Amino acid sequence: MKSPYSLKNLPPDDPPAGVICPGLWTMQVRYWRLHTPRPGTKRCQECKGTAAWPCHSWLCYDGLLGDAVEASRRREAASSTNEPAEAYGLAALARA
Repeated sequence: MKSPYSLKNLPPDDPPAGVICPGLWTMQVRYWRLHTPRPGTKRCQECKGTAAWPCHSWLCYDGLLGDAVEASRRREAASSTNEPAEAYGLAALARA
């Protein structure tokens, strides 16, 4: 899932409320930022300019951030409505 972030709206260092694994969020944000384009070009700076941007790595990290945001929204919605996490498929993730 595409994340809600862009080069003009960077992902925050701190994970949104409800993110299941905050340490993983931090790593994903770090690599998302590393794989942004070089200034003035459409080439990935981390891929040493060999890959057009968005590169495959950036797309992967953007998708992972999008998944984390969506899961946190579902988890927050479940907790605010007192619905069981199982209804949102989050119970297995919470136990992991």
